[in-house]
Amino acid sequence: MPVAALARGERRLDGEAYLTGGFGIRTQLQADFECKDLSVLAHVWQPNRLKGIQVSPEHGTPFLTATQVFDLRPRPRKFLASSRTPYLKSRFVEPGWILVTCSGSVGDVICSYAPHFDRVISHDLLRVAPFDQSLTGFLYTFLRTRFGRTMMRSTRYGSVVKHLEPEHLFDLPVPRIPTVLQEALANEIETVFAMRSEAYKLTLLAEHQYAECYEDPTQGVSSEGQFVVKVLAVRSGRRRLDAYHYNPSAAVALATIRRGAFRMDPLPDVTAGVFGVPRFKHVYAHKGIPYVDSEDLFKINPELNKLIPEVTKADAQRYFVQPLWLLMASSGQLYGLNGSVVLATGRDRGRIVSNHVLRIVPGTGIRPGYLVMALGHPSLGRPLVLTLAFGSEVPEIAAEDLKTLEIPRLSQESEQLIADAVERAAALRATADAQEDAAVAMLEAFFESRISGHPEEHALRVAQYRGAYAKQPTTEFESAWATSAALNLGSTMDRRDG
Repeated sequence: MPVAALARGERRLDGEAYLTGGFGIRTQLQADFECKDLSVLAHVWQPNRLKGIQVSPEHGTPFLTATQVFDLRPRPRKFLASSRTPYLKSRFVEPGWILVTCSGSVGDVICSYAPHFDRVISHDLLRVAPFDQSLTGFLYTFLRTRFGRTMMRSTRYGSVVKHLEPEHLFDLPVPRIPTVLQEALANEIETVFAMRSEAYKLTLLAEHQYAECYEDPTQGVSSEGQFVVKVLAVRSGRRRLDAYHYNPSAAVALATIRRGAFRMDPLPDVTAGVFGVPRFKHVYAHKGIPYVDSEDLFKINPELNKLIPEVTKADAQRYFVQPLWLLMASSGQLYGLNGSVVLATGRDRGRIVSNHVLRIVPGTGIRPGYLVMALGHPSLGRPLVLTLAFGSEVPEIAAEDLKTLEIPRLSQESEQLIADAVERAAALRATADAQEDAAVAMLEAFFESRISGHPEEHALRVAQYRGAYAKQPTTEFESAWATSAALNLGSTMDRRDG
């Protein structure tokens, strides 16, 4: 390293800031492109650290942590007193703002959209608000490329918990790109988040439709506090002695669905299989089969950077999943992901899915989308699943216990409406993720072709990615074929060579 490099900027003395990844990319872009600092193109800032006062949901403003912002279906767990929250307005986000994680796992990027509005957003997310809205798509895509991510992460600091400050992004070099490419990226990303917003609204609609089929008295019932259980309740089944198994929220939910359902079918009767997979030793490498953790399944287009070599995993296919299977997180905290369920799509095909995820294969007599809602509804489904969890530090749900659940059956019309909404939402999310990956690949191809001096490679790769990610219908639920096609959308970008 030349001594002159240490005399600029923050005069960093930690070696990580000058590794060939971040520092090398920065130098290469500045040499081959006309660049502007990010602070010239956008306002980069961070709210003051928040020390909020929690209140009950009916009296507070919903609060989302940095990790919750990336959830498929963010559910606030904390509600803050508005009058006691300093600079409250500055903690909300506007449409089209780019949010960057700046504590812990830094450099993850998302655009604000429907589930983020009118909610207090954690100060652990940097705000990047473009001065020109037409640049939003390009800047967002650039920060998600390997060029943007690596440069951001090379400027982090801290020994145990890594951090980014707004100042670290001020001088991030942003290359100038052709107007045609910039406009194309703007259109792609706008469509991506329109699909995600629609998917979120469809999920809320399905939850509402499911609850409307019952008299739902579970609002306001808490699983915390004192309650009484009859001795007879512990004389059957697993004879559970942990109090949470008998919590009032689950008891009221079960009574509600039993009153409103036409009948109750045991889970094994409506599925072709409910099973887990064995634990295994994780050995990661630069090349191999993508590994999907349980947390990744419930995030918006997560970065899958863990690869398991095929030679070390001869039984890899045992851990693969198929589209339209239900995947349920079976390990973790009760207030977190444990018991959450998601519908698998074609993007999950060919990936090793964690052993902390139960597989549920729907039978022929029930729609996968309806089964997702019956098991995962916030007040009438998931509370029943969580009563099966056992263990103190890290609760776990066993497949054999899950098989004891009963699934409420509604009218065919009601089940179809709910299933349509859930499956359509899953299809939209899969299509949006694929289109976003294509946009990132397109921009990376442009940079790489310019750096290598072979611009014709860019046109070839753009045609390849655009063909691989043909857009799916995004406005109407035209046909069962359209949804099936989106749910089975393959992930050409999942290159096993890393």
